[in-house]
Amino acid sequence: MILAGLSGTLAGLAALCFAMDRHYRQLRNRMPQRTVQAVLRIAGIASLVLASVACGAEWGWAMGLVAWFGMATVSGLVVALLLPWAPWGVALLGLLSTCAAIWHVVAAAIT
Repeated sequence: MILAGLSGTLAGLAALCFAMDRHYRQLRNRMPQRTVQAVLRIAGIASLVLASVACGAEWGWAMGLVAWFGMATVSGLVVALLLPWAPWGVALLGLLSTCAAIWHVVAAAIT
């Protein structure tokens, strides 16, 4: 569940990053449609909430939220440092993190 929390925060922050006009334009060279922005915002917030639930399930809510804030800080730093040089890298990392988070949650549910 630790990797699910880290992957979920990275995916959520990447989605929220590309929901902004400036960063979406940096990625696609055009302004985003309102529906695309809404989907990215909802996906980003849902991913962050699910990552916090995964951290809470792993460590309890007192320490889980502390761990979640730490993971969100590290993920935000990765997104902020990678975005100016490789916006496609951030998008790819966000997609891979989404797949990894889903994989870890499903694997934890099965076992």
